[in-house]
Amino acid sequence: MEIGFLRHEKILPKFSSLLLKNGLSTVYFPLVSYEAIDFTISSTSLTQYTGVILCSKRAVDIFLSKLKQEDYLSLTVHCVGERAKARLQSYGIVDLICYSNFLQMAQSFSQDDKLLYPASNEYSKDELEIAQNNCCGIDVLICYEVHYEKMDVGFQDWLKTKDNKALAVLAPSQAKALESYDCKSLDAFCMGQRTQKALQNLNIDCIHLSKEPNMLSLIDSIQEYFSERC
Repeated sequence: MEIGFLRHEKILPKFSSLLLKNGLSTVYFPLVSYEAIDFTISSTSLTQYTGVILCSKRAVDIFLSKLKQEDYLSLTVHCVGERAKARLQSYGIVDLICYSNFLQMAQSFSQDDKLLYPASNEYSKDELEIAQNNCCGIDVLICYEVHYEKMDVGFQDWLKTKDNKALAVLAPSQAKALESYDCKSLDAFCMGQRTQKALQNLNIDCIHLSKEPNMLSLIDSIQEYFSERC
């Protein structure tokens, strides 16, 4: 049985070893890549905002890497999803409000709120418009870009020739990358509600959401599922 990951980066050896112990190997297809955008933001400019919106683990890492610790620890952060929440908590941020989706978050804003939104180039303009109607204003800061490999020959061959396989989908952008492929009959494992929703939009038959939004929990869910099938 092979578990296909849809990115360049390999999972840590300790996680791939756990899979191998159960007869599950890993294979990687670079359908999606991420490129950080160079930007600067000063402590003074942050003070004009009542809060910051962070909707992904990657946005958290890239944005906070540009700040001094004393600056980001004083932020009020609005986040979407448990993965982003867990990552923010790992930085020690305590003034944190987590929402299950962007629209729920948008409805919580008031006209006194002015917000900074570090995001990828694929942020939803429709969602942003709804949020802006509920607050004083939102400034978008593009901190990374998402790039897609439209038709990966290696991935196409894997889909056609491998019978025992499943997908590990780690982000909504990776789910989007599957739009050009016939994957509806495959088991897809994910670790966040936003990614789960993106997979549901593709009408994939078998979607497995891990109990916790982290890699270890994802590996556990894969192992548990296939051990029950054996």
